[in-house]
Amino acid sequence: MTPFDWVLVAIVAYSTLLAFMRGIVRELFALGGLIGGILLAAWNYSRVAAALGRFITSPELAQTVAFVLILVIVAIAATLLGKSIHSTAHAIGLGFFDRLLGAAFGFVRGCLIGVVVLLAVAAFYPHSKWTENSRLSSYFLTGAHAVSFVVPYDLRQQVVDGAEMLKHKAPDWIKPLK
Repeated sequence: MTPFDWVLVAIVAYSTLLAFMRGIVRELFALGGLIGGILLAAWNYSRVAAALGRFITSPELAQTVAFVLILVIVAIAATLLGKSIHSTAHAIGLGFFDRLLGAAFGFVRGCLIGVVVLLAVAAFYPHSKWTENSRLSSYFLTGAHAVSFVVPYDLRQQVVDGAEMLKHKAPDWIKPLK
């Protein structure tokens, strides 16, 4: 496994552990914030990138920063709302069941974060060497491709074109894990 694979594993593992500790109530809001953030970022990143263009000269970097900025703002807002509702839910004693279901949601969230990372790499940095020989990138890139159907056409095209470039750089793109 490559360093990029280990980054993806760390993202998923950390997300799962954190969600186990926080519970499902807070994780439902966090996951909703992540999904909403991805969708809002996908539909609005170009407008924010244009505004950031005054401060960031690289269009690719401005697009990346805009996408991440929108995603983070929406996720934080949802998390704060979840915290306020969590205290009420905790009073009814969800306990270990709350944590176990939270871990499942954390796993999904970690996978979505990996998908967003691969979506950004495919769309904005298709010539990078980060994913070369990666065993896990293909799975997350499949998710990025699936997510690309709910984003605007221009971003979808960037993801599809970038994915093709990444695939051509790795002729044995999908390898079975040993």
